[in-house]
Amino acid sequence: MQLTAVYARFFRSLNFDFMKRASSGYKPLPWDEVPGGAAPYPFVKVAIDEHITTIVGANESGKSQVLAAIEFGLTGEKVLQRDFCRYSPFFLRHKDLLLPEFGLRFSGLTDADLPLLGEALGQKLDAVPEELAVFRMNTTPKARVYLRNGADWAVATVKKPSALEQLGMPSVFKIDAGVPLPDSVPIRYVATGQKKDAMPHAQVRSGLDMLFGAFGMVSSPTDFEANRESLRSSLTLARVSRRPT
Repeated sequence: MQLTAVYARFFRSLNFDFMKRASSGYKPLPWDEVPGGAAPYPFVKVAIDEHITTIVGANESGKSQVLAAIEFGLTGEKVLQRDFCRYSPFFLRHKDLLLPEFGLRFSGLTDADLPLLGEALGQKLDAVPEELAVFRMNTTPKARVYLRNGADWAVATVKKPSALEQLGMPSVFKIDAGVPLPDSVPIRYVATGQKKDAMPHAQVRSGLDMLFGAFGMVSSPTDFEANRESLRSSLTLARVSRRPT
């Protein structure tokens, strides 16, 4: 599955889509409804291009909010009441709207996904949906799946969350920005998990300092000539030790 969009409503500064709601051509989507029969409030939608790997922006531009919305949409956990938008017309006024709400939209499902999707929803599916959306709402059912075929969306309740996770939902992986990761763990090792990529940068740097530092083996042409054989032996040994077994 490919994540194509993230939705948020009543979340910090992402209150709701004012422009869409005011548009004469606005047609509410199934998840735009709110409890109590009030007029629909469209979610703020952020489209996710398949090639995006990094979000860059000025301070307070909303980078963390987008990432948090993706995390809350995936897990539905640790959503706090204090994150509810204070400018929302429902702030402290509606007993059924106490938490922000989130959604994720996916495409690219295949025939191989049908059994797990049917298991997650507790029903038999005859056709692969064109799109799938997962929403975390305040009212029951709090975890909802919407399936699109053509122009219509059908809502279903998640019966078995573990099956939905096995379907290929992304997982959240956080790096503590306060830890000097590049100096302690190579980025390549974080990405691959392979032991051969686990040599710490500090070890590499100390080796380079030994070779090229002020008192290193090759700090001058004279030193290089004097240590030519030792260098050749050390580099040969390092190359052999790095070969895959």
